[in-house]
Amino acid sequence: MMKILHASNEGSHNARKGLRAALKTAAAAIVSVATLGTMAIAGVGMASAQEESVTLPQPKAEKTVTANGDGTYKMTLSVTGQTAEDSSQKVTPTDIVLVVDKSRSMKGNRFTTVKTAATNLADKLLTEANKNSGNVRMSVVTFDTYAEKASDWTTNPSAVANAIGDQPRYDDKDYVRGGTNWDDAFEKANAAETRSNAAKYIVFLSDGLPTFRNDAGSRNGIAGNGQDDKDGKNLAAAVEEANKRGNVALYSVSADEAANEAMQNLANATNGKFFDGSDSAKLNDAFDSIYQEIVSSAAYRNVVISDTLSQYVDFVKANGTPTFTLTKSNDANWNGPAPKFDGKNVVWDLGDTELEQGVTYTLTVTLTPTQAAFDKAVENGEESKLPSNDAATVNYKVATKINGEEQTPVDGTPFQLAPGSITAPVSNITIKKVWAKGAPEKTVTVQLFQNGKQYGENITLSKDSKWQADVIVPAGLEDYTWSVKELSAGKGYTAAVDPGEVTFKGGQHNEATFTVTNSYKAEVVPSKPADTTKTDTKKPVLSNTGVAVAGIAAVAVLIAAAGGVALAIRRRNA
Repeated sequence: MMKILHASNEGSHNARKGLRAALKTAAAAIVSVATLGTMAIAGVGMASAQEESVTLPQPKAEKTVTANGDGTYKMTLSVTGQTAEDSSQKVTPTDIVLVVDKSRSMKGNRFTTVKTAATNLADKLLTEANKNSGNVRMSVVTFDTYAEKASDWTTNPSAVANAIGDQPRYDDKDYVRGGTNWDDAFEKANAAETRSNAAKYIVFLSDGLPTFRNDAGSRNGIAGNGQDDKDGKNLAAAVEEANKRGNVALYSVSADEAANEAMQNLANATNGKFFDGSDSAKLNDAFDSIYQEIVSSAAYRNVVISDTLSQYVDFVKANGTPTFTLTKSNDANWNGPAPKFDGKNVVWDLGDTELEQGVTYTLTVTLTPTQAAFDKAVENGEESKLPSNDAATVNYKVATKINGEEQTPVDGTPFQLAPGSITAPVSNITIKKVWAKGAPEKTVTVQLFQNGKQYGENITLSKDSKWQADVIVPAGLEDYTWSVKELSAGKGYTAAVDPGEVTFKGGQHNEATFTVTNSYKAEVVPSKPADTTKTDTKKPVLSNTGVAVAGIAAVAVLIAAAGGVALAIRRRNA
């Protein structure tokens, strides 16, 4: 037996109820980057307190090629967003004053919600790692009718929770305590001295209108009726004091819908930022913005994935254009930038959009093997794993913000993706020779045909090959019909092939056996008939009818005479 390889030829209440959960979530969002501020980025090393930039490690990108089960393959090119939120990074030294309203109205769930959020904030910011660097510090100012510095600067989250204290309780007969004095709250916040190289932030939370203000000339050192601010003097005093803070960011966060207007006016008059805490979604957005401004951050931008297919695959096309789909893991309706195709090349540029943390962006295309893949498998003599691409490269930039200010994006180091692969099958045809009668010839020659056309070279079968040949043929891009013909049946032999033809499905492994049966039939040679014709040596004489008749008559007379003589003799003897 021999093996042959052949290549191819081809409402406010509800808002207050939901405030607790919203503040918890938002606080976690604020702190996620700062928490990591004193640790090292993978491959970068420990950041010093003097550094003014952050970075990210190489992004996670991947290429996959998987079989669809119909001979085609699905290829995906993906990249996952990562921000400095969950990467260790250095932040600019940061001092945060948390100013918490403890007026009479801050009771029940409202106070619990605010304290929980503040405690969570401290837990996230003031980590064990942060204690070593002291990068982030917090202090607490609480206020009602009067404000007080509840804590010094600390890197201990428990100190923050203790400074906020318990829910306020006031004697109903005490008409002085339990009011709301924004003016004094800002005076105490401004008095908290910060480090010379630190960025200072005041996060001001309140649920009501200012009802008192400081007044050194009064008996209690305050002015106001403790009930409202109809003349606007309490707000005006708070604005004046807040504007003494210098280059300090102010975030005005309302803890109740009733305080929104006054808190908005405060922010407007002090070049601060107002956030409506009565809506959890808005609050989350607000804290995210605060987070972006408090800490330095980094994210991927201008991600470009370029891929070049190998000779063994091509894009599946519709109307001459490669088909593709785009997906974003957190948005089923995402309409991202389309890739560009040029021959076997594809370039997917995600543009200026910063990739979101933990979100995967994916381009999917469909590939089909080329004839070169099937031919290579035949050359290898077996089913073969072949590369689907020659090169796939990821380019990207790291966009950074420091204290809310965008920096010039920095080019990341390009890197390549591991190539995918496809599996190219082969098909097998076995040709057997059977001798029905007679002694076999020394050799016979057969020919394989594909779709009726001669395929490959002639195949010689012999006793040495046990009158059999195994032929490896390519799976092919399309369905093919195969047949076999014997070219030299030999003298006295007739050849029959079974089956007459076989169809192989394109793009998959197929097998078939052709049996060529030779029958011997001896040649029958008819015997030669005997020659009864005598040679007449006499000179030929032309026929004469009369003479012929006379001759016949004479013979008759002689016969009659002879008969008479015989009769006479018998009588005499009788």
